[in-house]
Amino acid sequence: MCRTGSIPRGMRRFRLVLLTLLAAALAPATASAACPDGPGTVWVDYAAYAVYDTPVESILARPGTLLAVQNPKWRDSYQAKGADTVGWYMRLLSIVGTVKDPKPRSQVLAKVLQLTTLAREMTSCTRPWLTLNEMQAVQVHEPATYAQRRFRANVLALAKALDNRGVRVLLLMPRIPFEKTRYRSYWRELSTHADLVYEAYTWSSLTVNRLGDIAARNYLRNKWTETMQRLKRFVVSMRHAGIVIPYWSRPRRAPSGRENLSDARWFRLTRIKTLAVGDVARAMDLGTIWSWGWQTNPKVGEVDPDKPMAACYYLQARDPSLCDPATL
Repeated sequence: MCRTGSIPRGMRRFRLVLLTLLAAALAPATASAACPDGPGTVWVDYAAYAVYDTPVESILARPGTLLAVQNPKWRDSYQAKGADTVGWYMRLLSIVGTVKDPKPRSQVLAKVLQLTTLAREMTSCTRPWLTLNEMQAVQVHEPATYAQRRFRANVLALAKALDNRGVRVLLLMPRIPFEKTRYRSYWRELSTHADLVYEAYTWSSLTVNRLGDIAARNYLRNKWTETMQRLKRFVVSMRHAGIVIPYWSRPRRAPSGRENLSDARWFRLTRIKTLAVGDVARAMDLGTIWSWGWQTNPKVGEVDPDKPMAACYYLQARDPSLCDPATL
């Protein structure tokens, strides 16, 4: 018999299990492996427009991927398929104004709560993310004009306010600042509140395709390493730097798309550039790698029936467990 006031062993075990389950239920949700700020580079895929409800969605939206979105319908669809999501805001200029006509600081800061809410609602990770597309006036004739300085000040004020609210800000940039700029301190301060993510669109698919596999991978790795070395001067840490690689088919301005390559050559190039940017990220400890161009949009010629297969080759090059083209 049990002593008076003691609890039978079976009951103690039951209470222990019950308390363990209760603690797990009340604990904060654990972030997915794709979501933390580190260690290691985080891969993120743009899926905010013309990816939802297309054949590419079935490839990108799966466990192990992190998709940038700005619409609750897209978020719910992607998360239901096992993907994680982060926030995306397409029109940064609507918040901060243009280079020639920057908005008053008060109007910029008035949008912080809205953007914070967007980041929290779209992000499935523990810390909300918000990607801002995109920074202008990265390269200007110096000294910068008063309007240009006000524009840059607006971007810094916005990033700082969001950061102070716990949002990880990721700022896309089509250029890298001039090496001998007098405003290096501005960029370094900005990088304390936002990751600076360079859009690496200026390279030729046809040039790379003429090379063998090893030479092509080395060509891109060397090119992007040199590019990120230039960005390194303007960030406090390479953990606050990222790079965007295009996977589009028919771009309007850059020759880094499919360029009428055959299926086999296009899938080969997709694999090579994914492996190359992974090499750069590991060597330089980049915070993020981004993919762009999965959207299907007839207005810009992005209707390519091979996009789902290309997306699978991309995921396989990142991690063979994510997708197997032989199964499609």
